[in-house]
Amino acid sequence: MERRRAVGRQPSLRLCMRLAFALFLLAAHAERGLAAASNSTSGGKSDGKSGGNGGGKGGGQSGGKAGGAKKGSTHGAKASANEAGKPAGDGIARLVLLRNNSFGAKCLDGSPPGYYRRVGYGGGTNSWHIHFPGGGWCATRDECAERATTFLGSTKYMPQSSQGSWVGGQMTGILSPRHPENKLFYNWNLALLAYCDGGGYAGSAGKVAVKSSGKSAVFMQGDAIVKAVLQDLNRTKGGLGSAARILVSGCSAGGFPVTRLCDSVAAAHPKANVKCMIDGGFFLDAKDRLDGFTFRSIIQNVSSLHRFTDSKCSQGMEAWKCMLPEYSLKTVSRPVFITNALFDYTALKLYNQLRDTTYQVNNRCLRQIIWSQGSLQKAVTSNQWKPFNPKPGECDATSRSIIQATVTDLFNRMKSSVEGEKNLVGFLASDCVGHCVATTSQWFSPPRNNTYMKDAVVNWFKGKLLGGKLYF
Repeated sequence: MERRRAVGRQPSLRLCMRLAFALFLLAAHAERGLAAASNSTSGGKSDGKSGGNGGGKGGGQSGGKAGGAKKGSTHGAKASANEAGKPAGDGIARLVLLRNNSFGAKCLDGSPPGYYRRVGYGGGTNSWHIHFPGGGWCATRDECAERATTFLGSTKYMPQSSQGSWVGGQMTGILSPRHPENKLFYNWNLALLAYCDGGGYAGSAGKVAVKSSGKSAVFMQGDAIVKAVLQDLNRTKGGLGSAARILVSGCSAGGFPVTRLCDSVAAAHPKANVKCMIDGGFFLDAKDRLDGFTFRSIIQNVSSLHRFTDSKCSQGMEAWKCMLPEYSLKTVSRPVFITNALFDYTALKLYNQLRDTTYQVNNRCLRQIIWSQGSLQKAVTSNQWKPFNPKPGECDATSRSIIQATVTDLFNRMKSSVEGEKNLVGFLASDCVGHCVATTSQWFSPPRNNTYMKDAVVNWFKGKLLGGKLYF
């Protein structure tokens, strides 16, 4: 879904809300794992709509058999990286499977890992965009076993290309192959990782015994998967070894490996201009409104179960904290651009645990809050929220107060993390409700100072945008 509008025009709130709901439906089948993990940890059952990452029963299943991937019906192509993107410039990303990788890396179900490759052309021939899509996490063995039967745990259920599939639905915003929607990166080589390890691309637990979902074991090898992909990208003709520019980005749960890998990718390619970007992944170590630090428990469980280690980051803090940019960004020296929706529905669901409130009701509540504010920037920075009169049943006082508190907390923490750090730039899209805004049509959404996100990112990569500032 694209917004076709003249540059400089403010997007209408009605359109923003429609976009947000469409994005929610997409996220519901790309990221059910996070909501399922939240319910598992806090002892509640999913209602099928809770959690900005989607709802659904247990284990991070994430609706994996939907979206063009019925069990056994869609298998990845046997392709090398050199075969993956022909012809160049067709805009299609094709699945590359790493069947005999030297790291022995496997997806949760034991299928070969892989990535979607789109071949660059023209001025982008020697430039690379490596993207880590989101998809939540699995925090227990049973959750990982169930996830292994879906496209979030197996490449068996992933489409062979982005053409006519849910993968193609992600090719918008900064991933778009079209100009001028994606002014700088449209013709770059793209490697979009197939997220199938359930541990934020960082697990090293190896083969783990399970007894559920028809599985006797799963493989938690996110770290090995990433190493195998990077190795293949380096070996392929015209790959990372000859890159002049590299952007490493990640959405939601995919934002975590960005902080983990940013400096190491730069060190491995000293001649390249390497910069990194986190989109919708600025998760907070915040106390939720009902159950305490539920999200912290989820991350701690994921870190322990998958045996996450990061020698550089964890030298000065507990390993699980390295999964949260709020902490891990302090250990990154390369330039990082952080984008987030101010009204991030995933965060609002995750931290506020609004299990009895459907997304649609929450959406109307958000809409009324936005409309009630003459200036969101002033309301957030001064913490002065105007009253409004919701319709009966649409937005009770509790929902309103916790939404406002979460939004203010996100703003303050992101501002505190970015300001004064010359290698960091923050951008809050305040016009729409959403999640992973840079990989959707909200890529066009301007903040209050009329700087478009799509232009800000380009200027930042070209060195024309100063760091140490939050754009709002």
